[in-house]
Amino acid sequence: MPDGQLLEFDELAQVLGFPRSVNPMDYAVAPRGYRVLSKIPRLPEHVVDHVVGHFNGLEAFMRASIEDLEEVDGVGTVRAREIREGLRRLQEQNLVDRYLNL
Repeated sequence: MPDGQLLEFDELAQVLGFPRSVNPMDYAVAPRGYRVLSKIPRLPEHVVDHVVGHFNGLEAFMRASIEDLEEVDGVGTVRAREIREGLRRLQEQNLVDRYLNL
């Protein structure tokens, strides 16, 4: 997206998934999880899209079990374990980073 369009609320709202007819300032924004899932190695982009779409938000798939992840299209047993393990490692890394910055 060009820099100039980032200043246009209508354009930015559409990219973020809001309809053009509403004011995006009237809605709460919650993380969907794309950034977190992109940090898991060897996880294809289409699988990231399916996980985010299936769980509808970061918090939901962070709490998901391996069985819940297996229900997502394109995610089998092995990939579900990789996702769960990758999320666990990211949480641990976040805790370590917090303690080191104190």
